[in-house]
This record gives sequence, structure tokens and C-alpha cells, in this order.
Amino acid sequence: MKILIATSIYPPEIGRPSDYVRELPKYLSLKHTVNIVAYTNSQKPVPGATLISVSKKSSRIYRLLKYFLAMLKASRDTEVIYVQNAMAAGLPVILIGFLRKMPVIINFFGDEGKNALMFLIQKFVLQRAAIIIAQSKQIKNHLINTYKINQKKIALLYLPAENADILPFDVKREPFKILVCANKIEEKQAENISKIFTKIKEKYPQATMVVIEEVNHTDKIKTEYDNLKFLGKVSKAEMWWLLQNSEVVLIYSLMENKPYTALKSFMAETALICINTCSACEIVENEKTGLVVKNENHSSVAEAVIKIFGDETLKNYLTTESKKFLKEEFSWEKHVQSLHAIFESIVSPS
Repeated sequence: MKILIATSIYPPEIGRPSDYVRELPKYLSLKHTVNIVAYTNSQKPVPGATLISVSKKSSRIYRLLKYFLAMLKASRDTEVIYVQNAMAAGLPVILIGFLRKMPVIINFFGDEGKNALMFLIQKFVLQRAAIIIAQSKQIKNHLINTYKINQKKIALLYLPAENADILPFDVKREPFKILVCANKIEEKQAENISKIFTKIKEKYPQATMVVIEEVNHTDKIKTEYDNLKFLGKVSKAEMWWLLQNSEVVLIYSLMENKPYTALKSFMAETALICINTCSACEIVENEKTGLVVKNENHSSVAEAVIKIFGDETLKNYLTTESKKFLKEEFSWEKHVQSLHAIFESIVSPS
């Protein structure tokens, strides 16, 4: 099968979409011919694929036009187009799909832009895709409720686990250290996290807590709680160091809609706790691969942390089972197998 991957984010840019597109051709090319059209200035060869670069050094309209023409040329004899998100790459691709009567699959990473025009463009693109891949149940519900997508067009497919960063130094796990991960820390969350830590220190006064977030939002509140260390947004390398350096990872996010942090904690072999309002609980089996707390009440969360600190057998069981689960369910091989089945379902429908 000849597959064309379309993306607006590509290395050396950083982020999960960029990492995904970089790794995917290595596995797809074992059975398919793969081309990539990307907004990038890179000309570096891609293992397993042919890269067609569209320079970012021009106006937005001109970039879109150049991208459209590059896609039009590259899509000859292509059987399926696999596009990453619904805006900068998605809009030209949907038009190409219409012109060539070719199926388009969108891997939906999330909303791009928040104004009314961008929403309408994304809705236009998403509603015309053959299949949309949702990376969590929360994203699937978002597509149904916000963009009015027929659920029959949505395929639930989690991304494979990232490769762990190889740090140039040894990382020692710090006993009784808690790493709190959130999408965005609001004032009320910061207050609850402080209460959680205060309760933990009643039992384990030697405990320490570090708080990080995906969106740098803590500048106004981080100085108000002297018992916590707010780091805001950290680099990928810092994230891996903190995951391996901590004894417990607590995902305390009301907004996170993709379970990336849970997968990273599995790989770091660090015991995981999450509240049931985030997507991490979709892949965490309570008392087996982590602990799921059924609400964000500070007492319940603190008790879960104390439980792990006080039970070495439980902690070892959770980390062993989560690493096993990661290998069985979130490998690149399993992801590409599922992706291949999606491609086949629209190229050769039964």
C-alpha cells in the first residue's frame, strides 16, 4: 500500500506529534511505501520514507498554497492519506482527498486555535474525513460533542509509548518524593495540592513534592505555597529525570485528555496515582498498574500516596505490572498493526 503522511509539525520541532511522525515510517515501511509532506526546512533523509519539505519561510497563505501543490503532486497513485491534525495540514489534505476521491484519515491531537473561524475550519475538515483517530476516550467524546462527528467514523487508538530519554548521568530515586503532573494549575488546584502534601507530611515528614504542568501557568501562585516546589513547564529531559527520580507520580489534572504521562511513568517504573477525571485512568487498572482515586478530594489522594509509601510490596507490584502492560499493549508493533487494519478498512472495505 502507498501511504502519504501529511504533517504540520516535524523535527527539529519538539512535541509528541513531531516524535510520532519521526518514528512511524520505520515501522510502516516494513509493509508499505511511505512518503511524508511536512512543513519543515529540514532536508535530512528519513529512514523508511521519502520526505517532501515545504519551507516555513513565507507567509501563511503562500505556505498553504505550496503545501497544497506539494500534496497534489505527492498524492498521485497514493491509496490513503494519513494527516496529523485538522488545520495547517488538514485543510489542504481534505481538498486533495476531494479532488482525487481518496480517503483521508486524521490523527486528531487536539484543537488548533480557539477563534470562531479556526473552529469552523476544523469542523469542516473533521466532518469530511473518512476516519478520525482519537487518542483517548475523552478526545472521542470531544469530537462527538463539539464537532458533531458520527461516532462510527471515530477509531480509538492510543499512541505507542515514547522512547525514554537516555540521560548522560545516573538517576537515583529519592525516597518519599512525589512528582505531581497537571495540565494547568489553577488556584484551587494549587490549594488542594498543598493540602494533600500537608496531610502526607503528617505521616511522612521527610516527604518532598514537586509540581509540574504542561502549560506554564504557575508564576502567579507558585510563591504562595512555601511547602511546594512549583517548576511550571519543564523540558523533555527534565521530565524524564523527575519521573525516574521520584517514588510516586501523581497525575492531578482535570483537563488532560491524552494519557502520555501515565505511559511515561510506566516506562520510568515509578508507582502511579491518578484521579478519575483525567484520561490516564483509561489505561490504569486500579490496584494493578496504578491507583485510581475516585475524586480529587485531598484526603483521598493523600491516603493513596501514604498507602504506596507504606507498602513496598504493593509499590513493586504496581511498577512490575505497569511495565509489563506497557510492553504488551503500547508497543510500536501493536500500534502499527492497528493502524494497518484501519487503513485496510477504508482502502478495501468488506
